[in-house]
Amino acid sequence: LVDGAAIDAKFGFGPVDAVYDGPGAVMAEPSRAEATLTNVDQLRGRLALVYRDPRSVPKPNRISFAAKAKRAEEAGAAALIIIDNSEEPSIAPSAHGHEVTELRIPVIMVGRADADRISQAATVHLSVTVHGIDAEKKPPMLSDGSSTTNLELRGQSGNRAWAMGSAA
Repeated sequence: LVDGAAIDAKFGFGPVDAVYDGPGAVMAEPSRAEATLTNVDQLRGRLALVYRDPRSVPKPNRISFAAKAKRAEEAGAAALIIIDNSEEPSIAPSAHGHEVTELRIPVIMVGRADADRISQAATVHLSVTVHGIDAEKKPPMLSDGSSTTNLELRGQSGNRAWAMGSAA
């Protein structure tokens, strides 16, 4: 919930149990993560924000969610928050198993309005828990329709606090 309204934040892939408590999120540079991230000193240990590629970018030139996550992880980010092109996230970020089996950071997607709140927060709490994944049958870092995800994201900006979450 944000200011009493339900917010949709979608978990895509990454560790199935992750918690982050710390300073607010930092916008990655470049902001679409289309190249190696240059602001590693600001991103280290923080939540990284990147934009989803707009539909106007031709498909061969779009950066996959997994490539964005890998670049954020290489920069030392604790988690990746992808900002969707719409007000609310239209999909959960996805990747093929071989693309994410080595990643150690959670990847979620939020809409533009919620990204503004996240980017302005002085402190942020992120908790991701995925239930129902059989590690014997698939990499434990992937979510699918047979699992349930609890996602909680809270922030503090001045004297205003907000929270968003989803269970799927």
